[in-house]
Amino acid sequence: MHTMIRTWIFCCLCLCPCLLFAHEGLRFRFLDLPASLRDVNILHVTEDRKGMIWFTTSSGLHRYDGNRLLTFDLFSKPALISNAISCLLADGQDRIWAGSPNGLTMIDLHTWKSTSWQYHPDSKENLVVKYISEGQDGTIYIISNSAVLYRVSEGRLVPALDFNVLMPGSNAQLGGLSEPVKGELWVLVNGRFVILRQQRIIRTFPAVALDDAIVERALFHESGKVFFNVANNGVYIGDMATGAVTRWKHPVNDSLTAHRKINFFRMKNGNVAIYVNKYGFVAFNPVTGQTRETDPEVMQHFTNAGMLMFPGRDEKTYFSFSKGIAVLEPANTPFHNYMGTVSSETVPYSVRCIYRHTDSTWIIGNYRDGLTLVDEKTGRTQPIAPRFIYTMLPWGKDSLLAASEGDGLLWLNISRRSLTPLQSAPAGGFASQAKYTTSLYRENDSLVWAGTYSGLFLLNIRKGHIVPLPALYNHARIMNAKVYQVLAKGPLKFIATTAGLFIYNAAAGEVYKALAGQPETGVYCLSEVNGRIWAGTNGRGILVLDEKGKLEATVNTSGGLAGNAVYSILLAGRQVVAGTDYGLSLVQTDTYAVRNYTRLDKLPSNEFNHSAALQDGDRMYFGTINGFTAFDPRQLLAADTTKAFPTLYFTAFTTSSRKGQSQDYTLPYKTMSSLEVAPGTEYFSLRFGGPDQEWRQLQYYYRLGEEGWKELGRLPEISFAGLDPGQYLVQLAARISPGSAIHPLLSMPLTVFPAWYQTWWFRTLALLLAAGAVWLIYSYRMRQMLREQQLRTKIAGDLHDEVGSSLTRIYFQADLLRMKEEHASALQKIADTSRDALTTMSDMVWSIDARFDTAADLVSRMRDYVMKLQQELELSCTFQVSGEYADRALSQMVRQNFFLIFKEAVNNAARYTSAGKINIDLHFGNRLELRVQNPCEEPVRSIGTYQGGQGLHHMQLRAGRMKGEVKTSARQGSFEVTLSVPW
Repeated sequence: MHTMIRTWIFCCLCLCPCLLFAHEGLRFRFLDLPASLRDVNILHVTEDRKGMIWFTTSSGLHRYDGNRLLTFDLFSKPALISNAISCLLADGQDRIWAGSPNGLTMIDLHTWKSTSWQYHPDSKENLVVKYISEGQDGTIYIISNSAVLYRVSEGRLVPALDFNVLMPGSNAQLGGLSEPVKGELWVLVNGRFVILRQQRIIRTFPAVALDDAIVERALFHESGKVFFNVANNGVYIGDMATGAVTRWKHPVNDSLTAHRKINFFRMKNGNVAIYVNKYGFVAFNPVTGQTRETDPEVMQHFTNAGMLMFPGRDEKTYFSFSKGIAVLEPANTPFHNYMGTVSSETVPYSVRCIYRHTDSTWIIGNYRDGLTLVDEKTGRTQPIAPRFIYTMLPWGKDSLLAASEGDGLLWLNISRRSLTPLQSAPAGGFASQAKYTTSLYRENDSLVWAGTYSGLFLLNIRKGHIVPLPALYNHARIMNAKVYQVLAKGPLKFIATTAGLFIYNAAAGEVYKALAGQPETGVYCLSEVNGRIWAGTNGRGILVLDEKGKLEATVNTSGGLAGNAVYSILLAGRQVVAGTDYGLSLVQTDTYAVRNYTRLDKLPSNEFNHSAALQDGDRMYFGTINGFTAFDPRQLLAADTTKAFPTLYFTAFTTSSRKGQSQDYTLPYKTMSSLEVAPGTEYFSLRFGGPDQEWRQLQYYYRLGEEGWKELGRLPEISFAGLDPGQYLVQLAARISPGSAIHPLLSMPLTVFPAWYQTWWFRTLALLLAAGAVWLIYSYRMRQMLREQQLRTKIAGDLHDEVGSSLTRIYFQADLLRMKEEHASALQKIADTSRDALTTMSDMVWSIDARFDTAADLVSRMRDYVMKLQQELELSCTFQVSGEYADRALSQMVRQNFFLIFKEAVNNAARYTSAGKINIDLHFGNRLELRVQNPCEEPVRSIGTYQGGQGLHHMQLRAGRMKGEVKTSARQGSFEVTLSVPW
């Protein structure tokens, strides 16, 4: 009897390896933990309110956000009181509670600080924590091995109840704790539930003692039922209100033995899953009492020995096992997925070809186990042969022609599960040419087109030789390319190769290339749709051609296609279903409108495989690099196309400055108006991640404010360096595939605080200091200039008053004496010398007097000098002034030297002029320019040797002091001096 029951259970529960379960609205997926943790023993698993996974190993506590692993131990910050964690809880206030034989540790996720309790209150006795639970009002309860119940109140561990005192002489042993009804604590004491209210026992449950103790974990259901396991006696269901208890009526319950671990978890629609370690689980409806065996696709994963179960949030349940952590969660998807791998560590089931036999048997060619038989009804798998089968061609009721990679063509007998090589004739055989075969097309009962790694051959499989086709075999482009598919349309054969698409006309014996004038691209697959050829390409999406190979339309990512590499195409009514490198696409045949499906829709993978596509009635099967999926295209069209993007959080904030690097991991748990970047930060970054690993399949973008999106690819981090102080809005977005729209996901206000030298008050102070310094320098300069002007004025006055008066008296005295004839000649010389000295002194006084530092004073002085010269020498002088100069200042150095050069030039011109005429031009422009010109009768060659003499040399020296230049030019009958000075 027991043998029959166990056989029945095995047939119901033992299943094929699979990754996702869609029939019951559940998904079973494995978390891709870091490689360092895939072989360790994971003891406890819990989930915080943000979906982050916390678990324990012998090395301590770990947090995994789908991106980065954080480890907490005795020396971390925050630190644990012990690495030997015996129980773990994530409460509703974002706190992690870890119990151990050495005490209790609480980590506050908002502050990233830990608090530990090592001893019993008011005692030096070590606190050994056995169980942690959260009440309905958020109160944390602790059970110790000394049968004392504690609660945490205002940061203190407070004794709530001592069961040794409450139940004297019972040698109380406490197990689980729960508060299914507000105000009622159900405590497992010595194998029975004790119900407490206000620290008093109101009753026990069940009212009648069972033969054996209740095992620790139980499930309190919202229907008022409690599910629990009795050691050595199976599963029981109790009524919490009446206390009535009945044993669960199910064959699997009768076969349980003492070493079988039983557990319970909630499913959607109010169902309860009764989990039996090494067997799996059965869905049970507490209201109707109906039992339903779960579909075989998900059950295989529950046969792992040593699998532990932990309740999560939002109807999720976590399992730990030898390969890591898995989660069973609700899912709504039309896809049924098979043969997914247990972990990313293992070699995936990359499905190359699919065949569904009439007896509901699947024959799968994959790169992990070779050719595999899968029973669709029981889910059991059976390896047929470790051969890499690329494609299969149905031939008879019970046989397939299999094309392998390396073993040539093989006959598969389905009933005998055997592979035998296809016989090749000794002469003209095809054994070597078809050793690596990639495609098969049946011409008739004898002829098969075989595409290989190097060319295409027509084989007569009955006679075992290659049919001669000179026009085809002499075509070098085809015979040197990998041939993916052959499609017949009338007398034409369309040939898809890595070198492009070719058309073979057997009747005419000619081969020509399709898509003439188009860029060359490899073609993976072909399908005839409404008289047109749809070609899936390597990089150009789908090309739609007429029967002559002329391009009519292109469907690619710019038109919404999931990916531009299209590996397989099937026709479903008015829709073409295409498997690409970025998901599955449904393309309408008349309008080319596209709907896409990806791993966000619970596909096993976004990348599909060539030749792994099968249509059987209303269902389609597509192979991917991680198992295969089955679906009804009509359900895809009826499904909601809104993509549920994975939940993401900013998980870490890293800053780097001269003081070092700091990390903030509290971002998922904080509500903040802005993320603050401290002054002096040289570099900072934001990492993001989430509990659902599908976020890794997306392509990410970010931007600051309203600027353009910047691509991150799949890098889960946004980095900034040298960002100016100010307020920003960091936005994160993603797109599913290159042709899809960018979808905003997260935003974070960001405030970058300036360093002290970047603050407004520092800049204002610096500006004021600079202005003050300029003002001080200006004031000092002005005072110096004023002193200089006063000194120059004083010197000029002293010269004029003292020396001038003395020279004037000498002049007049000499002039009076001159009237006496005996001294006339000598006194005339004294008078002339005195007069010249007065003139020179007058010029010197004028040149140093600060009151005359203007261009207008210079012009006035020059005019006076010219007028006196005309009167004394009876010359004709023209003096022309041009340019704006009235309000312009002129330095003393320029004014003095310019005037002295002017005097020297005019005196020389007056001395050597031949016609008693001098022309003087003075121009005020960008430069101060003077031109003195006089006519002369001397030859041109001799003029320059004498006019000016030593005076010209002095003029050049004075011009150099003004950073100007003096030039002379001698023409026939004319001599000219020019002076140019910057001012």
